[in-house]
Order: sequence, then structure tokens, then C-alpha cells
Amino acid sequence: MGGFTVALYGAKYPDKKLRGIITSGALTRDNGKLITGIPKGMDPHTQLPNELGAGVCSVQEVVDWYGKDPYNTKTFTTGLCYAICDGITRFENSIKEFKYPVLMLHGEKDGLVNVQDTYDFFKTVPSSDKQMKIYGGLFHEIFNEYCRDEVIGDVIGWIEHRTR
Repeated sequence: MGGFTVALYGAKYPDKKLRGIITSGALTRDNGKLITGIPKGMDPHTQLPNELGAGVCSVQEVVDWYGKDPYNTKTFTTGLCYAICDGITRFENSIKEFKYPVLMLHGEKDGLVNVQDTYDFFKTVPSSDKQMKIYGGLFHEIFNEYCRDEVIGDVIGWIEHRTR
């Protein structure tokens, strides 16, 4: 949800003095119907299972850690889904205001957020300084994948290029 949050922030608050925004696996359209596939009209307190599954990371230790992490909630509510749907609509309605430099990162095999969300974000964002990198073979947690040093290096390079 972090990628979605910063993307929405960039569209909603175009007048802040940010020098750039970096997204990772950002849910900006929900092409995979992760959230928008939840039926409308349910009690917002209804608990749904948080099944991250194998699509979170190709590194088994990371997947195992997610399952054992006491802070990784095992359920979420339909109310959260409805709020995210509202946010996606807000994002779509205000993306024309997004002017910040932006680096969009996504794992090609992301099993949580469809990579098409990032392709669509890149295509529609009016920023004059935008860059997209899709990592072949990586899942959602690109910063925890086997080639995380490459991913981190790409981020550092992008930041350094804009702070010279």
C-alpha cells in the first residue's frame, strides 16, 4: 500500500516541495482486481483473509517471515477495500496534477499488484521527469528479492542524479 499512498499523495498535493517520488509495486488502477473485486455493499467490518501467497517474493525465507511476522495482519476489512477504491478513484481524477519527478519500480511477476498498474501510471502521468523500471522475474517485494542490491542501486542512482 506504500506505493499507492505516495502516488496518491503526489497527485493530491502537487504544490509541495518534493524533489521526487519513488513507487514500488504501486496499486494505482487495480488491474488485478485485488481490491476492486470485493463486492460492494458488504458490512465494512467484514473480515477477509490476508492471503499474500507465493506472489509476494521469490525468496522463500521472506515468504516464511511474512507468515510469522506478528505485525503482518492475517485479515483485513471490506471497509479498508472500499477506502482504497475511493483512493483509486481520487487518484484517477487528480493524476493530471502529478508533476513530480517519479521513479516507478515493479516486479514483473508481482502476485499482489498487477504490473499493468505501473504501465498505466507511466502512460498517464504528465510528469516531464518520469522513469519506469520493471524487474523481470521479480515479485512484489523487489527490495527483498535475490537481486535487491541492483534495485537499491537503481534507487540510489536515481536520487543522486536529481540531487547534484
